[in-house]
Amino acid sequence: DAPSDDDADDDAGGTSGSSRRENNSKTDKNGALAIPMDRRFPRVRLLTRRAGELRGQRLMVRVTRWSAYSRHPEARVVKSLGPAGDLRAETAAILAECDVSLSNVFSPGAMNELPRLDRASSSSTCTRGSGSTECKDEWVVPGAELARRVDMRGVRTMSVDPPGCVDVDDAVSVRRIRLDGKGEFADVEVDADDDVDVDAEVGYEVGVHIADVSHFVRPGSLLDLEARARGTTVYLADGGRVDMLPALLSENVCSLLGGCERLAVSCVWTLDARFRPVNHRTKGSLGPWFGRTVIRSDHQLNYYQAQAILDGKPPPTEADDLRDEPETRRVRADLAVLAAFAARRNALRCERGAVELASAELRFETSSDGVPRDVLTKGEVPMMRIVAELMIAANAAVAEKIAASAGRFGGCAFVRRHPPPRP
Repeated sequence: DAPSDDDADDDAGGTSGSSRRENNSKTDKNGALAIPMDRRFPRVRLLTRRAGELRGQRLMVRVTRWSAYSRHPEARVVKSLGPAGDLRAETAAILAECDVSLSNVFSPGAMNELPRLDRASSSSTCTRGSGSTECKDEWVVPGAELARRVDMRGVRTMSVDPPGCVDVDDAVSVRRIRLDGKGEFADVEVDADDDVDVDAEVGYEVGVHIADVSHFVRPGSLLDLEARARGTTVYLADGGRVDMLPALLSENVCSLLGGCERLAVSCVWTLDARFRPVNHRTKGSLGPWFGRTVIRSDHQLNYYQAQAILDGKPPPTEADDLRDEPETRRVRADLAVLAAFAARRNALRCERGAVELASAELRFETSSDGVPRDVLTKGEVPMMRIVAELMIAANAAVAEKIAASAGRFGGCAFVRRHPPPRP
């Protein structure tokens, strides 16, 4: 993105390039060569009288002409992003190269489609109480949605995410039930100190709940079109982010915050005491039940808090809602069920030829002004793998359901395909 005035005798000019100048550079009062960040592209000729001023800068340039007799296309400078090596300039260059807008400003039309809150504030206030989480929220589940969805607010539910996560898009739950067919399926009182009950009459409903963004973002709406253009939320090394959806959705009404009633799409397995699927909700099928639900997350945990509880250690001091010892035992028992179910699912995947690609995840340690100072490896704990396995199970189950429902979905499912390795 920055010019180098070497090869000045060549008749040609520009795209984007780096600020590195070659030792055999030659001056040219009419322009300079810019070296692309992606070295697969040719150097570009910048026709400018500001070559000295632009040297050492990250530049955005636009190709204007490429003569058949020249090695280099010609280009004009669109704008300078800043000095090479500067954090903001390098970040802007990477985002520009990937066609990612730096703006978190959404169009007025898209903003007008957001749900209205009961109060003027645009964020939830969730406070933790002893043994449970209380939410003082500005958004209330509409009565019509509550009537047409399965109410799972009474099922103990929790989220487990990286520390500091504010866009909580998934949660998990465990409910103990009777499978002996005696009247209504009822909750079973289980000693929370027991990791897993092995009893012919006891089973589990294990749920994965995903925030129902589709309730707020309708197909073809202005919000939908803007989200399509952005594609994904981009997280930056300095802690910044470029949102796909407005924060009112991603961090509030579509975030499964602790103690807050939220709309979800749920995948619920009914399992016997050995975590084998049984046909309870699904009327004959051994697959999970899918449906739109209303949930209330009882506990908003990070990986390390959940791992400490699972290991039988005292809850971390920041987990104020788990100061109540009986509730801690219940959460520990639920985590043990989730761990056992995840282990079974992983074993089944491996039997079918799944490949585990383990790699260290990196994190950046930044200074107070957001400048990365060090690159560290994230501390891995088993709970990360447990949550990942549950999400894989839910995604696979959804794909299988869609593919099997040819009449409703045309026999098409959006799946990730891994071809077998070449011999």
